[in-house]
Amino acid sequence: MSYLLANAMIPVTDKIIKNLGYKTKIKKVCHCSSTEFLENMKKIQNTKRQISTFTHGLQKLIDSIIIKPDLMFVLEGNVIMDFDRDVFSQPDKQGRRWIPIRNHKKTNFLQEAINVRVVKLMNELNNTSEEPYEIVHDTLKYVKMFKDLNSEDKSEVIKFYIDRVTEITKKDIYKEIIKEILSDKSESGYNELIFNKFNVIGVYSLANARYLFNYDTAKDDVESYGFKYLGHILRTDFKNF
Repeated sequence: MSYLLANAMIPVTDKIIKNLGYKTKIKKVCHCSSTEFLENMKKIQNTKRQISTFTHGLQKLIDSIIIKPDLMFVLEGNVIMDFDRDVFSQPDKQGRRWIPIRNHKKTNFLQEAINVRVVKLMNELNNTSEEPYEIVHDTLKYVKMFKDLNSEDKSEVIKFYIDRVTEITKKDIYKEIIKEILSDKSESGYNELIFNKFNVIGVYSLANARYLFNYDTAKDDVESYGFKYLGHILRTDFKNF
């Protein structure tokens, strides 16, 4: 959690989504994962927990993942935010995703707008006097400062941080910078849609790891969780999805 805050990542909350002008829409999408997450996918159906999904570029997506997925879920539900590229969103323990604002000419300006006040609060809670502008741009020191807090104070800082981002996304100067960063057209070969309140339509197995030779195992695994098995996708067909 401290890393998300230290890097001034944008939490995907209802208020922030509204402030930035995104509108929820229902759509069919795909999500790649592994057999170990079948149970988790069953649990988070029709909940507010957010996941990262895509609609095209399976081959490029798989190439970008270090631990190769062996399942592709087809889902229908709410698109909360959608992007033409991978925005590298990350989840927290509550199932909410956070979007980085790194590698942009205005990133430093935005980090200061968000985090100077957060650091001042941590100084107060820790009874320290660190220089806020220095800590904002020093991830290691920021993380240490956060970790030195007790649990109650950490919760206060997280809430304050989210409230701070919510507040600045109401103001045009900051809103336009965030939207400019999120609309970056850098090519990744696949897109990213942040998704929730979904139903699993069905599941494909992928020729990547576990199911390279044993397709029957895939069918049994998928159906044991009550999902519809849609078949096996060969490596030669990845480019068609």
